[in-house]
Amino acid sequence: MNSGRLSRREFLLACGAVCAGGGMVQASTAAPASRSAAAEIRAVWLSLFDPSDLFSEAARPAAGPGPGGVGEVMDLLAASGVNTAFVMVDSWYAYSIVHPTYEPKKSLAEWDAFGEVLDAAGARGIQIHLSYPLVNNRTYPSSPHAPPEFTPRCGGSPAWRARYLGQNGRLVESRDNVCPSRPETRGWHAALLSGLMARYPTVRHLQLEEPGYDAPGYCVCDECRRQYAARTGKDLVDEVRRERALERCRPPDCDGRAAALKCDHLTALVEAVRAPLAQRQLTWSATISYDRWRDRRLGRDWPAWTRNGWLGFVAPMIYLPDTGAFRRALEVGVLAELGPATGVCAGIGTHYGGALIPEAGRPSPDINTPAQVARQIRTVREVARSTGRVNGLSLFMGELLRPAYRELGRRYLGALAGVLHE
Repeated sequence: MNSGRLSRREFLLACGAVCAGGGMVQASTAAPASRSAAAEIRAVWLSLFDPSDLFSEAARPAAGPGPGGVGEVMDLLAASGVNTAFVMVDSWYAYSIVHPTYEPKKSLAEWDAFGEVLDAAGARGIQIHLSYPLVNNRTYPSSPHAPPEFTPRCGGSPAWRARYLGQNGRLVESRDNVCPSRPETRGWHAALLSGLMARYPTVRHLQLEEPGYDAPGYCVCDECRRQYAARTGKDLVDEVRRERALERCRPPDCDGRAAALKCDHLTALVEAVRAPLAQRQLTWSATISYDRWRDRRLGRDWPAWTRNGWLGFVAPMIYLPDTGAFRRALEVGVLAELGPATGVCAGIGTHYGGALIPEAGRPSPDINTPAQVARQIRTVREVARSTGRVNGLSLFMGELLRPAYRELGRRYLGALAGVLHE
């Protein structure tokens, strides 16, 4: 692999192998807390960056996304018992909304897709959490122009591009990862996110989408190497190579110094984007994996952020077919590592890897049946009752809500409606 990016499938399978192998402390149990059905988060993840046709009407998919498609999707979710949606926007959408004269504007921003989602969801009793990716701008499909954070006329800079150590040993400049090692990059993201939230004053929930780099080979840009050398007197690239060789090693024996630098940078970024929004009294959350060491090597230091009291809950992506492994990941991989005031909204995979209908010769999709998902929903509720620390669950639907497959998604959610309403 020479892209520097771990696919969602590769990353989560690696986490599952580590968690299943043990080596983590057991989760402590807390006194059970009562949680009414109304308080339980029953969410889905949606995005406003890809697929671009998510909010197209099923009968008119060629017309592209629009308000009619938003209503169609929200009707489907409400009928199934979903009460929350984590809706992700990328920096291109955010910049287009905050700077109306910017061109090339993201097409979804031209009709204020997120505003339409807010209105349609509110009319159906669905709560919206705005989800924003830090570090990886998530401009998919790849646009023909540079993302705004790398564009000087947007206040960005090409020098902010992260670099990674490829498998062949070459240093490669990223197309879509921004390095937060500089105060200027942190300030740019803080200003953009503050402007985006000002555009939507009714939003009370903000989720950091997988905050951190795409892969452990990041970041070895000139600024990171300079800071690392000043801190340790050594070469950052050598340390990244050492940590790569010890990938299966567990802390504290190999709690790497490159990982520590990344975590410091990401923590400074999270702190920077939180500060201007302190008066909004937001509920903050973050999507994570269920292996703190692998997340730490991406700069995603969620155990520290939860100990700081920065996150109301985390949303771990526990996309596994086996319910026993799912429960171990939730209890041992996540709950055991959290700060005491942070809850969990457990992520369950429906379709979470590979094309739903793959081309000939391509891998089969990673998809759990409704029966498997129902078992995992009940497992989440069992853990919630025994620990008092689980807020709810979220379904990653993959392509199942796209117009081409929406009827399949409707049947899938219909099969889950009974357990969601329990």
